[in-house]
Amino acid sequence: MKVAQIIDSLKIGGAQKLQVTFAQAAKSRDLEILVVALQERETNTVARELANLGAKVITLHADKLLDRDRLDCLQQLLRDERVDVVQTHLTAANIAGLFAAWRTAIPAVATLHTAGIDRRYNGPIRRFSESLMLRLAASQIVAVGKVVADANRVRLFAKRVHVIHNAVDFPPPILYEERRALRAEIMDDASRPLLLSVGRIAPPKGYPDLINAISILRMRHPDIAL
Repeated sequence: MKVAQIIDSLKIGGAQKLQVTFAQAAKSRDLEILVVALQERETNTVARELANLGAKVITLHADKLLDRDRLDCLQQLLRDERVDVVQTHLTAANIAGLFAAWRTAIPAVATLHTAGIDRRYNGPIRRFSESLMLRLAASQIVAVGKVVADANRVRLFAKRVHVIHNAVDFPPPILYEERRALRAEIMDDASRPLLLSVGRIAPPKGYPDLINAISILRMRHPDIAL
C-alpha cells in the first residue's frame, strides 16, 4: 500500500515530527510512504530524516494556496505514484490535498492538529475553505486529542471525528546525576520545582494562560521555575 502524506511544510514542528514517527513505523510494515510538502524550507532536517527512513519526499512550492499549476501537478503526482490513501496535515494541506484527492477519487484522511486559530495565517476565507473540504472531501477525520476534536466539531456539523493521540515514545531514563546536571544548566538551584513547556510561541498554544497559572502557583510555591 502506498500512502501520500501531504503537509503544509517540513519545518520543525509537531505535525512534522509525526511524519518521522509514521515513516519509522512504516518500515516494519508493508507501507510505501510519499511525503509532499507545499512550502520549501532552506534548512530541512525533517526532510533528510524522512529520506533516510526510505520515504520519498517531494516539495510542490507555490506562492498562492490554490495555485492552479500546483493543484494540477499534485493531482498528476497522485495518479503517477498510484497512491492508495492520502493523509493531510495542517490547514493548507487540508485544503489543497483534500481537493486533489477528491479530484483523483482517492480516499483521504484529514488530520487536525490544533484546537486554536492563528489568525496571522488563517483568515476567515482560509478557515471556511478548510471547513468545506473537511466536510465534503475527507473520507475520515482524525484529531490528535480530545480537546482538538471538541474544538472543531461545530464546523464539521455531524461528521465523525476520530481521536488518535500523538504517537510519542517515552525517552530513555537517565541517571540521577545526569538529571541533576541538566537541571543545574537551567537553574541556579537544581532542587527547585521545574515546569517545562515545549512548543511553538504562537497564540493557539495558550502561553498567556500558562504564565497566568504560574503567577498563581507562585503565591504558594515562590521557588517554582518555568
